[in-house]
Amino acid sequence: MTEINRPENLFEGFDPNQGTAARSGDSVTCPCSSPPRLLAGTPDEVVNLTGTFDNDLDYYAVELVRLQDAAREMLKVFGSPHEVDDALASFDAALPNLRAVRNPLAHPSDDARLDGVVWFSNLVRLRDDGAVENLLDPRYQHHEAAIALADALIAYLRNGIRASLA
Repeated sequence: MTEINRPENLFEGFDPNQGTAARSGDSVTCPCSSPPRLLAGTPDEVVNLTGTFDNDLDYYAVELVRLQDAAREMLKVFGSPHEVDDALASFDAALPNLRAVRNPLAHPSDDARLDGVVWFSNLVRLRDDGAVENLLDPRYQHHEAAIALADALIAYLRNGIRASLA
């Protein structure tokens, strides 16, 4: 059960850096000799493994769906606060195909939902006309959208706790 006085517990198990980085305290295997560090010297320092074969896009997709589900649950529980609703709408707009990719990854099915989907350092769908559709990319706007949603959820919970203690 999530403790209300520790809103970060809502995201226990969700690592917004999964797929692109690992926390500096974790054991990290990196094929590069000295990977760059983001937020160096801060408690949030991470090793940037973007673009390496170690990216686990399947798990990243699962974690983004968990974040999306947490936001949807907060909308129900807290009566659709506009901050959460707006953040979720932005997230959904940035990742419109998230569940289309995640569900068949986590729940194998014998259909064509992933035909034409290719794993690189991101997930893309190869279209019949030769175009490429970017479905999930942990390096750029998709990751930024996830971080923005997580930040909005945590801020809403913290503000609620502060208001109840005031």
